[in-house]
Amino acid sequence: MIHDYFSGWTTEVPLKTFPKGVNSISGYAQGNTINLTWIYIDYPSGTTILGFKIYEVIKFITLPAMPPITITIYELKFTLSNSTFNKSFSPVSYGSHVYLVKTYNSGGDSFDNINLTVYVLKTPTNLTATPLSSNSIRLN
Repeated sequence: MIHDYFSGWTTEVPLKTFPKGVNSISGYAQGNTINLTWIYIDYPSGTTILGFKIYEVIKFITLPAMPPITITIYELKFTLSNSTFNKSFSPVSYGSHVYLVKTYNSGGDSFDNINLTVYVLKTPTNLTATPLSSNSIRLN
């Protein structure tokens, strides 16, 4: 309850319960497709989640404060149901991608975050293998 003693104004403020985050996240790239999987165990039970949100880090900004402050900017990629524990998507550009899976409910998104970096590598082409010994080769 909020009460303003000067004006006598009073209002009720509902208590929001935010969900806990995912327990773990893993992923890999296959070609230009990213495959993410996560585990969510609801303990303590009683906090119902509506689903999961997958975010991708699009920028890190470091502010010249003392000490420096890093701000991470995320872009929402997908919103999924509470019974979905994996997501594959493509095409994805080559390079490193950082993802975050959050739970959400009517109170908002979870606060505890686990970032996962997935590397999408371009498959080498036109390689020539030259035997050097019984256990080594040279790739050109």
